Amino acid sequence: MVRVPSARACTRSYATSPRSGARVGNDVWGEVHVSSITAESLGKVKASRPSFLRHEPNEYVDVLRNFSAISTRSGADWPLVLKGASRPSKEILNDLGCYTSELTLLGGPASRQPGADPIRGPVVYAMFSGASMLGCEASCVSLVRLIMADQRGVAFRPLFRPNVVRFRAIVRAGRNPFALATEGLWLLAQGKPNAAVRLVERALQIGGGDAFAWAAQCKLALGQARHALGEDGAALELLTAAAEAGQRDAWRWIGRLAPDEAGRRDAWFKGGIAGDAKSFDLLGDDYAARAQDETLDRKVQDELLAWSSEFKQMASRRMSVG
Repeated sequence: MVRVPSARACTRSYATSPRSGARVGNDVWGEVHVSSITAESLGKVKASRPSFLRHEPNEYVDVLRNFSAISTRSGADWPLVLKGASRPSKEILNDLGCYTSELTLLGGPASRQPGADPIRGPVVYAMFSGASMLGCEASCVSLVRLIMADQRGVAFRPLFRPNVVRFRAIVRAGRNPFALATEGLWLLAQGKPNAAVRLVERALQIGGGDAFAWAAQCKLALGQARHALGEDGAALELLTAAAEAGQRDAWRWIGRLAPDEAGRRDAWFKGGIAGDAKSFDLLGDDYAARAQDETLDRKVQDELLAWSSEFKQMASRRMSVG
């Protein structure tokens, strides 16, 4: 049996919440359609990334079809409804969870339109849920990360309660750094920075410090928490470490906390160059605001507005390519 890697999805910043309007049932998955995922499309991915899809394309297609056949009458533990050889392994479900969540990432704005491919809805959740209920901690953490970010409040639906309960047990055990970090991020979002700091620092400790796959994300969260606690010096140090480790959105926070205007603009420019569209957007706003200074001559104001427009366009181009 192929071993499920520890929180495998961490190598791509975990799964991102589905962007379609597909509804998830109250305690069952509801009707789903999976015909858009074919053995041919899976085969192309497997050929270029064999470690990403570790099974044969037809095996994945069979799992999706079997799930589609029972989705209207099954819930969190849907794999247990299937018997014998039809029951998928947690490894193949983890693979499908990662793959379908990546489809969501690649979907872009079109996946948010009415009639968009419903694969970018409950199927992503269902694959991680099934793997989780079969014992895969990585899938459990991925699923909880998804439902916590979902703006529709799905975390409170009966369909996800079994996995939320399991996630809480993993957190209480205190051995999975990805679970601890996820819970810490959730607490930070709930306005509980002290509790968030304790969990995220613990995640970093048991995850191996800078060697932890989520180290940069943890430092960003710790920087935000320290700022919330009024410790801006410590916050800037953590945010700078996060940015230098590749967490490009940390530059936004560095700009906000910079002690002077030059430092703010420098941080946002670095963030934009690193690929963070929002940093360029903020820089455009900054230049537009400076152009409103009536003590400046018209030529300087026009130059500032021209730069503002340029930064806004650069932000738009980065957003359009994801």
